[in-house]
Amino acid sequence: MREGRTPLYIAADNGHEAVVRVLIQAGSEVNKIVEMRPQYTKTLLCIAAERSREAVVRALIEADVDVNKATDTSAAPPSYTKLNGANGVTPCSALL
Repeated sequence: MREGRTPLYIAADNGHEAVVRVLIQAGSEVNKIVEMRPQYTKTLLCIAAERSREAVVRALIEADVDVNKATDTSAAPPSYTKLNGANGVTPCSALL
């Protein structure tokens, strides 16, 4: 398993909001950096937003995720990540 692919990552990636909330309440790290492939990392917020997981994005924001956190290989969520939804593209920062 790649670094950072935790139960919270799996739940966020698959859009399981209820599981995300339980894991957050249990103390899972919302600002974890996930290695997607060697030398390519993303934040949980980026992953959830890129996969149009609006409920998960909201849960992470409510859990005080660092919306400005960047990795070595990806830009910070507000400047890079857009939430793709039925009404077009919404910047994650609009959900704050």
